[in-house]
Amino acid sequence: MPTANTMGLGQRTFTCQTMCLKMACICCLLLITAMVVASIIARPRIHSCEMYIPNKFSNSLAAMKSILLYANQQGWNALLGDIISVVRSEILNLAPYPEFSEKLANKHLLMIGGAKTALALRRAKQMGISLTIVDEKRMEQFVANQVKQFIGIEDFGRVGVKRPQDVLDAIRGQCLRKPADGSDPPQEQAIFDGIFTLVEDHGPLTSFLAERLNLLASSFNSAKLARNKFLMRKAMQQAGLRVPRFALVASESDLPAAAAAVGFPAFLKPVYGVQATFTARVDSLAELQGTFRRFQASFDAEAHPIYHHGTEMLLESLLGGPE
Repeated sequence: MPTANTMGLGQRTFTCQTMCLKMACICCLLLITAMVVASIIARPRIHSCEMYIPNKFSNSLAAMKSILLYANQQGWNALLGDIISVVRSEILNLAPYPEFSEKLANKHLLMIGGAKTALALRRAKQMGISLTIVDEKRMEQFVANQVKQFIGIEDFGRVGVKRPQDVLDAIRGQCLRKPADGSDPPQEQAIFDGIFTLVEDHGPLTSFLAERLNLLASSFNSAKLARNKFLMRKAMQQAGLRVPRFALVASESDLPAAAAAVGFPAFLKPVYGVQATFTARVDSLAELQGTFRRFQASFDAEAHPIYHHGTEMLLESLLGGPE
């Protein structure tokens, strides 16, 4: 039976270990916070889009609070595990989470778009994953010798929205060639172990392809609904969920009725937009009309393929509070 002294020693040892763990996490937390602050000040980018971050100092403090909140909710061990994963992947060039690597090693995944996302290619290599990427033909230069196969499609952004069947045919044409002996090609579900996209624009296309290639993903109908902010708001409303007042704006002539239905202050955003681009608060009908005209003149479907779906906009009542 342990004595009081040995029990006390064990408790002190445990407390010391806990303190050391917390100190290590706090040091790493300070380092991460410094990196977050530096990235915010340095005007970070997502793919080709520069992120606009107002009130940089207050947002830096908010980032630090979020990390502390995560540590308090998930535990310091969880935070330390995430820090270790960053060290493994960014410094040691190893898979961030070994347990995932064991499950995904030697898998063949179909990646839709995002050929310029070097981080995805590096993560796949770290985890032993083979990639087949479908993207704009000119993107092949960014993945040379880094993927199992590249399927290039001219005007991929528009084709993926307007003619998804053409993308499916291109995949089948390159990945399911008939063997030389004339036998049947391998089953489609045996070619790929999974499908994914890192590009928000390609969500519906990814689901369309997944359904036809017998791969696990959100349904095509669900993906189309989630991609359309107006239909999503209607679906939430029909399900009995609370939503802000909203109105569809297909043309400038819809603005007076939309303003009357929603009221001011309001928020204008594209039905199909991504990354908070072409969004603005408006406080009057005149400001709404001017903002709408400016946004409509700026939409570029070649730069942002999502707008091949359409350039309709959504007017919503403004919700206040911290983000």
